[in-house]
Amino acid sequence: MAASYAFGGPDGKAPFLYALPAVAISLYLTGLYPTLFMVLFVTAAGYVGLSAPYGEFVYKSVAMPRVTVFLLLAALLVSIHILVRRSEKRDRQAYLRLIMDQTEFVCRCTPNGRLIYVNEVFCTYFNKTASELIGSIWFPGMWQSRLLEVRHKLDTLSPQNPTVRIEDRILTSEGSPRWAEFLVRAHFDADSNLEEIQYVGHDITALRQSERELSNTIALQNIMLDNNLVGMVKVYKRKIIWHNKELIRILGLPDADYAGQSTQALFSDEDTYRKLGEETYPVIKSRGVYRDELKVRHLESGKDIWVSVNGAMLPNEDDVSFWMFLDVTDSKAKLQAAQNIANHDALTGLPNRRLLEDRLDQALSYGIRTGSLVAVCSVDLDGLKPTNDRHGHHAGDILLKAAAQRMLANVRPYRWPGSVVMSLFSCSAICRI
Repeated sequence: MAASYAFGGPDGKAPFLYALPAVAISLYLTGLYPTLFMVLFVTAAGYVGLSAPYGEFVYKSVAMPRVTVFLLLAALLVSIHILVRRSEKRDRQAYLRLIMDQTEFVCRCTPNGRLIYVNEVFCTYFNKTASELIGSIWFPGMWQSRLLEVRHKLDTLSPQNPTVRIEDRILTSEGSPRWAEFLVRAHFDADSNLEEIQYVGHDITALRQSERELSNTIALQNIMLDNNLVGMVKVYKRKIIWHNKELIRILGLPDADYAGQSTQALFSDEDTYRKLGEETYPVIKSRGVYRDELKVRHLESGKDIWVSVNGAMLPNEDDVSFWMFLDVTDSKAKLQAAQNIANHDALTGLPNRRLLEDRLDQALSYGIRTGSLVAVCSVDLDGLKPTNDRHGHHAGDILLKAAAQRMLANVRPYRWPGSVVMSLFSCSAICRI
């Protein structure tokens, strides 16, 4: 009203328009209803005091257009205000619904850590109501021993670095430790003063458990694959994809990574490589499992060793096979020694009765099948018993060994097949006949 008198004066052309800025300011500061009251008051006061006859509330034809224009413009400002407020309200409600519907727990707090907002998930996770949490200091479930480290991370927040991730253990409403990850975002004003901190967190206990199990599995797998017993190699079309260290040790190869090389690099001669390929791949290509014992040359020592080979195609991987090599040289030697003990006389080293009977069965079977003759010669050693009686069994043993050596020296090598001549002698067996 003062502006209308000062700039327009009574009977001015647009005295009411000077009140429009006051309407806008009132809408912003006081809201809708106080502004409506102010518009009505300004309209009545201006109608009475700014148009003749002054001070009378009667019909004034000159003032009506001014009042109408003012009311229309005021209504336009009020409509704009209502639309803006409704839009803001919808956005705020949508934002709140979005936060409340999140599976993450969300909270906001002041720079000193006092909570000013928590969503429902946050309350449920810590088994507290919003009223219990609002106003309290944050970190209700954080382990006390970790608070210093968490605060140290929060101290790094700045306008240039407004976010930080915190991953740590917390205590839930059930009192059980859980792992949670928080994305912390700081909000600063124009003067770089910290205004508010927002936390968005989610439970990562299952992820941590999976990572721990996977880590344990990988560690166990590495222990198994790099064991000191079985050599392993993964092959694609006779090209090495992967191998463990034990394979290199078993075959006596130089310590190197053979990935990408041909499997021929694993063998000291081409014949073994070619023979193994011819025998094994038809078996494993038919989805079978190849098992055999091969004699190969140990590259470092130059000695022949026996290895047990197992190979098979890997499922769901075309042309990829997996092989295991086990050094069985000692087992072979022990088995051969056991067979020698079982089939040879301990004193003379000659084949015993058991081996003699086995070879006789083979010779007779061969003779029947081919129509050949089988000759058997029985030799008696004179004077053995008197030697034992007169000089003792020790002297008799010397006599047996000497007789065995002389017979072996005078029997030609064993030939089979052909003329079948049994050159198997057992002095101990002959002596018992």
